[in-house]
Formats: sequence, structure tokens, C-alpha cells
Amino acid sequence: MAFLVLLIVASFAASATAALEAEPACSPSLCGAVEVRYPFWLDGGGGGNVCGYPSLRLECRGGTPVLRLPSGDYRVHRISYGDNGDDGTFTLHDSIVHNSRCPLVVGRNLTLPEGSPPPFSLTGNDMNVTFYLRCPFNASPSHMVACLEEADGVHHTYAFRDGDYLLPYEFNSLCQDVVGMPVLRSSLGGSRWIYRVFRALWRGFELRWTRALEGRCRDCENSGGLCGHLGEAPDQFTCFTAPAAPAPALLLSL
Repeated sequence: MAFLVLLIVASFAASATAALEAEPACSPSLCGAVEVRYPFWLDGGGGGNVCGYPSLRLECRGGTPVLRLPSGDYRVHRISYGDNGDDGTFTLHDSIVHNSRCPLVVGRNLTLPEGSPPPFSLTGNDMNVTFYLRCPFNASPSHMVACLEEADGVHHTYAFRDGDYLLPYEFNSLCQDVVGMPVLRSSLGGSRWIYRVFRALWRGFELRWTRALEGRCRDCENSGGLCGHLGEAPDQFTCFTAPAAPAPALLLSL
């Protein structure tokens, strides 16, 4: 009889432990100064169950959240979580832009993931800046990026904002490379904006993230659950329901 009671107690304990292990990591966490919470999530590589949208996966690298997009890795500065089911925004910059003075690489052409609806979109706070790199001609000094001048004195780099008048040179065909990327509109106002162009790249741009409008995550949230994935199947997202209250403890007298 005592052995049977011990077996039952051990079975209850094992079930409780398994239930705790199965609970997803849904609590907010910090990466540096950035709060990361649902529907964003931090992938710590531990293989546990996690709440969050597939497209909002972040890695914490050196105290900075990093988002992987089709065009590369981007460092996240700030996340604004929409209230009452609204969409939110976040700011980020290309991780290969290593400083705000004169980076060796100005960045990459931005490519966002596709979808219906797309998970991310630019906002009205953004504008585009286009770099024409190593151009074999002299154009307007007001658009010349002085710190990227070639040593040969022949090839030059120019930057233009949306709406700037493009001088009558064959920039696209004559320059060795063309890179366009969004920046915050507030970063490049005024007449001497060319001197702030690298600081603008460092400040980054803003994306709007979209709450689930269709598919599995929408159905999951409408039912009161949280979208996420299982640790043993990281590519298969599932719906987590609110954990049930634990059963009351049984007092056994022998």
C-alpha cells in the first residue's frame, strides 16, 4: 500500500514537472535597454517553447536585439507595442553600418519579407536616400560625400534624397554601384543634410509591424491563445492556451 501511494505521488510530481517544462516562455524580457515582449520574441537557442510571431524573431547579440531580414541583419533600437490590438512600430539600422561618422560600407538595399499581408512596411516617418558610389565624373558638390572620395581623385560618391533634383548625368549606368535605403525623415532635413547622412544611417529607419490579420496566429489570438512554437519543432508554430490552474494537493494519511 505504501509503495502504491509513493508511486501515485511520484506520478503527480512527474506530471507537474512536465507541465511546467511545456509552458512557453511568454514573459517580457530585456535585451540591453530594449523590452522584448509578445508578439516579438528572443531566440536564445535553448530549444524551449516560445510565444511569438514567426516574423518577429530577435536574437540578443552583445546587448542589442537583432532582426534578420532577407537583405541581412538589422539592429533594433526601439519597439513600440500597439495598444488594444493595434499595429506597432520599431526603429532599426543596418548592422554593417558600424559608426555614424564615415563607415566603410554605407549599407545594403533593403529587402523586406513578403506576405499577405506583409509583416513589415515603411512608415510616413521614413524617406529614401540613394548613394551613387565611385562615379567617374564631377557633379554637384552639395551632394558629394567627401569622406568616401577615392584616392585617384577621379571617382566620387554622391547621395540624393527623395525629391532631390538628379543632375543630368547617367548615375545609374556610369557609377559602379547604387545603394538605396530608408532613413528617418527627421534625420535629413535642412540645407546641409549631406554632412549628417551617416548619422542618419546610424539612427536608422522605422518599420510598422502588423498584428496577425489572417491565418493560424489570427485564429489563435481570437480564441484567447498566444501564437508560438514548440521547442522540438522550431519551424512549426502552434497555439498556446492559457495554462490551467494546478490541481489542489492531496493529503494522504498512512
